[in-house]
Amino acid sequence: MDMKDRMTVERDEVSNLLGQRFTYFITFFAIIIGGAIASWEVDPSISAIVLFIGSILLLFLKWPIESCAIRLNIMMELIYRIDKNEEHPTTIFRGIIKYLQNPTDSEENNFYKNFIDNIPESKKYVIEQAKHFKSRRDLLGFTIPNLCLKIIVTLFICNMIFIIINIWLK
Repeated sequence: MDMKDRMTVERDEVSNLLGQRFTYFITFFAIIIGGAIASWEVDPSISAIVLFIGSILLLFLKWPIESCAIRLNIMMELIYRIDKNEEHPTTIFRGIIKYLQNPTDSEENNFYKNFIDNIPESKKYVIEQAKHFKSRRDLLGFTIPNLCLKIIVTLFICNMIFIIINIWLK
């Protein structure tokens, strides 16, 4: 097995690991929100404790997701560079997307132009979608976990403000 094949296998494993960790993170986020809402009816201070502990746990779950996303981004760049002159699917996909986003006349782009021209008319909608394609690895690895953590922290702060106002008004 050469380096390209080992890199592709490793990329597949890291990609699966990122997906599993992300799913676990989202499940845990939903459990924390559910627990905070359920405990709010009993006592808002219990809800604050649930949100505080949940935010700490989500922070610890977020770090491995970011690590996986960074590793996956690096691996994808390495695969693209290794396969630059070969017909590996990742290189072809990347070349087609780059050509669609910036069509120019060059020998390299003629391959992608011919490939696109041979797509049946019934499948041309895929080409239109690919023109606006951007990688979603950063969305899974960074944006959504950070957004979820910010939501939990914001709910905790709002909960604490509510508790302080309630104590002050009594």
